[in-house]
Amino acid sequence: MSKCLSWCRFVAYSNDMSKLHYLVNEAILSANQRKEKNVYDSDDSDPEISKSMKESLFCGILPQDKANEKQAWTLMQATCLRILKGYPNTLEEDNEMLEKD
Repeated sequence: MSKCLSWCRFVAYSNDMSKLHYLVNEAILSANQRKEKNVYDSDDSDPEISKSMKESLFCGILPQDKANEKQAWTLMQATCLRILKGYPNTLEEDNEMLEKD
């Protein structure tokens, strides 16, 4: 959940882009420090672009201000609602069908 919310904060960010650039660079530096200490994920095929580095780019973006946080949660809500519309049945209807089987 935190990864998704962090990504939404990144996408919804509309303030000073230099600050966002700084936040992303901090995440990259943190990933590089882990890389220098040889802390790789076991499934990394390319240590230069490790999974932990990729994840750290967007996992560490904390709330920046009320407006950005509201935009991030609005984006997450809209995305969830769009995905839910793709399901033909409600949870209750699915449970009823499962009980019949």
